[in-house]
Amino acid sequence: IRIGDLLATRLAAKTLQSRGFFVATVGSPAVSPRDVGLRMTLTAHHRAADVAFLLRAVADVTDASLRTAAE
Repeated sequence: IRIGDLLATRLAAKTLQSRGFFVATVGSPAVSPRDVGLRMTLTAHHRAADVAFLLRAVADVTDASLRTAAE
């Protein structure tokens, strides 16, 4: 998930990890600095409810992380 800001990406990852999600940051040199973001893997064992829960958490966390990084 592209966030585009390294600090916001790290904040988002840390917050999602504290909520029990296994996510990793992807940054330079693997991707360009403007394309930094989060990496996660879905499997056949995840239910639709799991994915919906993850998407809501990502939306909440990335919005908050981008605001914090901008301050």
